[in-house]
Amino acid sequence: MRRQMGIDEPDSGILLDYMAVPSGAELAIADLVSPRVETEFAFRLGEDLTGEAVDVAAARGAVSEVMVALEVIDVRDIKGWPVRKASVPPTP
Repeated sequence: MRRQMGIDEPDSGILLDYMAVPSGAELAIADLVSPRVETEFAFRLGEDLTGEAVDVAAARGAVSEVMVALEVIDVRDIKGWPVRKASVPPTP
């Protein structure tokens, strides 16, 4: 994805409680326009990080859990946007 977008550093985002779909729950695909799925590493913080003095050691120390997550993004077709669907060969 980063290569497609011409980004040369890791990207991150924030997942708030209302955005999470619990494991085993159903996602209403009909509510989405053009969904895509990305695999992600998710980090749950056990304490807030605030201020300008937050360094790598403080960030690492604040992590209480690390897990694998699936991010469902809803891509609108934007003219000229370089993201495209992956071509996956059928499983034999």
